[in-house]
Amino acid sequence: MSNDELIEKCYGGTFAENTKSVLQKHFDKAKAEELWAAVEQKYFALASDFENGSEDELFYILPSVAVYKTLQSAEKENALEIFREIYYIDGKRGHDYLVNRFREDEDFLQSFPKIFLENENGENCEVIADTPTYTEVHVKKCRFVELARELGSEEICSAFCGIDDVIYTDLHPALHYKRDKTIFGGDGLCNFSMRYSGEKE
Repeated sequence: MSNDELIEKCYGGTFAENTKSVLQKHFDKAKAEELWAAVEQKYFALASDFENGSEDELFYILPSVAVYKTLQSAEKENALEIFREIYYIDGKRGHDYLVNRFREDEDFLQSFPKIFLENENGENCEVIADTPTYTEVHVKKCRFVELARELGSEEICSAFCGIDDVIYTDLHPALHYKRDKTIFGGDGLCNFSMRYSGEKE
């Protein structure tokens, strides 16, 4: 896969756009361009070490590490905050999409606990509850945390965890999302749940 193809797949295709837009907010044009070039260089170096890596590794974790490490070299005190701003762009878009969809589609709203379970139930997960109105899944192992730690960027795990709250919190008065344990926080698992109450609480 060429370098251009790698970049195009990062963050589902929005990595370059999101990163450049935030860099341009915090730095002058020349510095933003310099930093983006450094991000690309660092990402390609990391990707070459993970040629057979998973999609999560290649297209989400490694570009995130590349951005964060680049920001640390330029803006050490605010590196995590700027990275979080970049990383949350798509999370906020996803949140807004769901909010609007729920306004228009009652069936989608009522079935969302099941949809949520399908989205969150992957490898290393245990389904705890699976009903039409309440689902819960426990994640026992997280590659995001493992690899970020391996690459010396453990701090960005707070953003990896936080994006779920950005997407799923306050979606609709009848939907109630909860996750109060995280692997990153030392709990040994991440517990995700979604409940449809049928009432506007």
